[in-house]
Amino acid sequence: ATLTINGIFSVSYTSVIDAYSKSNIPHAAKRASEILHEMEERYALSGETDANVKPNTITYNSVMNCWNKHQNKADGLMQIEHLFQNMTRLSGVSIDNKCESEQCKGNREDVTPSVITYSIVMSALAKSDDLNGADRACQLLERMIEKGGSSFNTRPNSFSFSAVINGYVKRGQPEKAHEILLKMDDMHERGLVDPGVRPNTIIYTSIIDGYAKVGDSNGLKKAMDLLDLMENRYEQNSACACPTVNTYTCLINGWAKSRQFGKAQSAQQVLHRMISKYEAGNKYARPTVFSYAAVMNAAAYSDFGDMFEKQQSLEIAIQAYKELKVASRHAKYGADCVANNVIYGTFLRACGRLIPAGKARESSVETVFRKCCNDGQVDDMVLRQLRNAATDEQFQRLVGEEASKVKGTKKVSTKKHNNYQPYISALDVPHDWTKNVVANSAKVTQR
Repeated sequence: ATLTINGIFSVSYTSVIDAYSKSNIPHAAKRASEILHEMEERYALSGETDANVKPNTITYNSVMNCWNKHQNKADGLMQIEHLFQNMTRLSGVSIDNKCESEQCKGNREDVTPSVITYSIVMSALAKSDDLNGADRACQLLERMIEKGGSSFNTRPNSFSFSAVINGYVKRGQPEKAHEILLKMDDMHERGLVDPGVRPNTIIYTSIIDGYAKVGDSNGLKKAMDLLDLMENRYEQNSACACPTVNTYTCLINGWAKSRQFGKAQSAQQVLHRMISKYEAGNKYARPTVFSYAAVMNAAAYSDFGDMFEKQQSLEIAIQAYKELKVASRHAKYGADCVANNVIYGTFLRACGRLIPAGKARESSVETVFRKCCNDGQVDDMVLRQLRNAATDEQFQRLVGEEASKVKGTKKVSTKKHNNYQPYISALDVPHDWTKNVVANSAKVTQR
């Protein structure tokens, strides 16, 4: 009835499976399935009388959880669905309101799917590459809601709703995710779910991010409306709806990636709104350097407008930089909220895209780059943006000559290797220029 390890001590099958489900051991899911299969075989051989080897809902859930963490999502989903079907067959539970003789012949109540079972299946469907995965997960949620009134064990919890919401957001369908949020909210208000099951910060932010990534005017409006709702509920002492820096920054990034006129101004307004809420007492809305970088990025990519739009966007980029410098001097938002390689690279991008070629651009580019060098924040991203914004002669003067000294050659080529990467890299420039760069920080504002 138990596994003996090294002949010294024994542990229950389910405990071993549970340990596998919580581990990162390669092939843990396969091994857990093998143990479950062995349990079922031994239970059958005992004439279904040996309770020591009888799998229950917890056993199946642990195996399914193993497969839900499996690297191959397709294999994991297939195994989870197979286990789920076994549970419904053995327990006699119908999942589609049909009770065919083969499906409902079982009577093992101890393997009846629970809310955890359903949630694991929905999570696997939502994470899968199946185009209909979110819709299939939603169908299971609807089935849980139907059964929830009569069965506490299958009443949806927060994880059930969030799995479906995340599935729709992943597939670029924030409207459907929003519908699930409204259903969740309605069920909470009507007392049809546990008191703690209600829309929370993570769920709101996920849908806002989904709308923001769509990037059209309708989606951004809905994202702003959801932010309004979060702020109102938080101000009414609903801590679970607290907007965080991630909530605001997702929305700023949405404006940055959109093709809407006035997007730089809209992004700036969201930043100032976040700052206002932080100063009013929401400690989770503290801006980061990437919040400022996102506003500057929105400005940099406003180059499709007329000259007035470009000038206004450039002023917004400059203002964001100045506000960050003032905040960093007083450590208003923490020691790490300072101008870094992302800020300088994005600022150079704005100069190159918003200022017409000529002396004004050359002067701005040189000023920004010199400050970047003084702060030790030069990296490959900064050099790429400098190469795009500067003339060949200016780039050679600012970088090529110093790189030649570092490499010990008469001259280093400053020609573009391709559209993005110059021959000169951060390894070719003086160490003082790069000494304060934090690895991987530039990934945040890559487009």
